[in-house]
Amino acid sequence: MAFLTEDEIEEYTLQVLDSLDYDYQNGYDIQPDGQHPERKSFSQVILKERLQNAIAKLNPHLPADIQQQGQRQLLNIASPDLINNNEIFHQYHVY
Repeated sequence: MAFLTEDEIEEYTLQVLDSLDYDYQNGYDIQPDGQHPERKSFSQVILKERLQNAIAKLNPHLPADIQQQGQRQLLNIASPDLINNNEIFHQYHVY
């Protein structure tokens, strides 16, 4: 039985996303001390500027204050349960 390595799965995923016209940035480039840092520390999981830009691009018909409210909701999911947080975050993205 052949097993896939994490590297093989990542490479395949990047190919799929590339075929869907997603842009890719290497994690080393956007890390805090990288060439084009997009976060202040590694504990900052969500790239807020990217999130804000994506919300604006996907919802140009919504007023800016409503877009900001949506961003706040995504950034402040209040459940102490990680699995529940992930489910809520997923629901926000698919509905």
